[in-house]
Amino acid sequence: KEIISFFSGLNGKKIVDVGCGKGRFLKILREKTSSCEFYGVDISEEILKFCPSYVKTIQGSILNMDFPDNFFDYVYSVEVLEHSLIIENAIKEMCRILKPKGKIIIIDKNIKQLWRLKVQPWEQWFSPKDIITLLRKYNVEANYKFVAYEKRSQPDGLFIAWEGIKNV
Repeated sequence: KEIISFFSGLNGKKIVDVGCGKGRFLKILREKTSSCEFYGVDISEEILKFCPSYVKTIQGSILNMDFPDNFFDYVYSVEVLEHSLIIENAIKEMCRILKPKGKIIIIDKNIKQLWRLKVQPWEQWFSPKDIITLLRKYNVEANYKFVAYEKRSQPDGLFIAWEGIKNV
């Protein structure tokens, strides 16, 4: 539930979960407010069928999302970037659909912890600087912090959360 700490002033906002799966993080956000427009994008049309009915689902790729420029107040992804074929293009696309002054949140794994888990050959993990550099390239001022996950109450270095605000 640490995801909630990245969101504030949600009433009337448009929020998209990029790589939403069954919508588990959207459900957590909905508990905080119901007066948002919730969107979920996933590559799997089949898995989108499990999203709650209040989520507007779109089958699509993180590399090419069918939304207008500057459409969302919040764009976030959790453990999705690591599966993207072209990381820079994925970040560029997420920044494209983010409104000026909107917030982007990316949570993924720290490359310095690569030894901790069995990893598929195509998986990509990141250094904090890598993602900060790409976000800045696409007009987002960003920072990062290590975050806790699952039942852990304290971060252990495995997951990094990057958050940034798109410049006007």
